[in-house]
Amino acid sequence: MNKTSLLALSVVLALAGCTEEDKNDDIKGKALGWGATDSTSFAEIQQRIDAVPALTPKSISQDSGLYVDRSNNILVDCSARPAYTSAHFEIAGENDNIPLADMQRIAAIAEVSLDMIASHLNLAPAALIKHSHFNKLGICLKEGTNSVAGGQGSEISAFQRNTHGGVYEFGLLKHELAHIIDSQMNGNQRGYNINPSWFVEGMAEFITGKQPMALKTWYAKHEKYNNTMLDFTTGNLGGFDDYDLFATAIHYLAEKGWGPGYVEAFFQSDRWHVNSTPTQNGCEGFVGDGVNYTGDCVMSDELETAFATRFDEISAKANGEVTSFAQFQQTYATAIPRWLESR
Repeated sequence: MNKTSLLALSVVLALAGCTEEDKNDDIKGKALGWGATDSTSFAEIQQRIDAVPALTPKSISQDSGLYVDRSNNILVDCSARPAYTSAHFEIAGENDNIPLADMQRIAAIAEVSLDMIASHLNLAPAALIKHSHFNKLGICLKEGTNSVAGGQGSEISAFQRNTHGGVYEFGLLKHELAHIIDSQMNGNQRGYNINPSWFVEGMAEFITGKQPMALKTWYAKHEKYNNTMLDFTTGNLGGFDDYDLFATAIHYLAEKGWGPGYVEAFFQSDRWHVNSTPTQNGCEGFVGDGVNYTGDCVMSDELETAFATRFDEISAKANGEVTSFAQFQQTYATAIPRWLESR
């Protein structure tokens, strides 16, 4: 995929999120994603969200107390706006019409989501965001009500309210946070998310709790999108209607293709840099301290090679039926249905 294609992908990612309306607020178990157990209820998660300490104004000793844009996200711009902070996030609204209560709610959801993902990986939350400005991720809120959000580099952008309720909003923001952590794991502090899109979006849905598809549904949807939305060779992305295909592919790797623990290991590997690719690429000293907030602004010319190389390394270590990226590309269309039928 060339730089133009990746730019187009980043636009789609900025408009992507979960698509199902909440069935009820009593959803339980693994459908709540990483950090949840079979017995975890959304009511318990809501209690944790409500218990997150109140936001505080950003210190004037840091950027004069103003929010620093860090993603070039197309959805909204909060740069130079008064900012507030929580333990791991800096948040602002695009204008004065966004109340602090909305900022508090969304920052609290992000804090709980970060803690849940870190818990799943047996890491401290700070370990997931060590490439961010002043060791905090950004959240930029747009005025109004909508059901889309974006996540790339080290910033989430979203509307101040969503149209579907608490479970949906939790899943939406956790999905976008998964993108941020993915970028952080790859030392990609300001640029676009790491392709190919089937892995980027499938992994975010996997982390959020999306479950594997039924066999009949897989066949129908794969036939509909084969070689367009679901293209494991080029990583093309056409919309979020195919995210459940991608999530099912990740589940296959986690359960059968590689086996337990290896998807997490691959997620934490650097799939962005190769030996001939500089770790900074046009963004050195862009803003802030110049140490914790530098990184790639454009895609590595060798990104596809880096992804396949890391994929092959994990495949060699795993004990599953996937032995390489090339083998996965060639066999997934029969291997995944066979696995679904046997579950």
